[in-house]
Amino acid sequence: MMDHSPVAVRIARHGGRSVIYANTAYHELINLDTGHVLGNDPSNYYVDKAVYMEIVAKLSRGLVFIQPI
Repeated sequence: MMDHSPVAVRIARHGGRSVIYANTAYHELINLDTGHVLGNDPSNYYVDKAVYMEIVAKLSRGLVFIQPI
């Protein structure tokens, strides 16, 4: 179901440092195909890596994070 969602979805592991799943909308958002996304560090796709690390820190503490539009 997530594969065809218009909402970009990415799942990472190892403290948020390795992409294990990304749907089509996510690939389109960052303009890369599957081979260039899976296994990579999602912080590479943020202009400010500190923003990504803040998101990971909040999620690690069990807090809810909603990406602002």
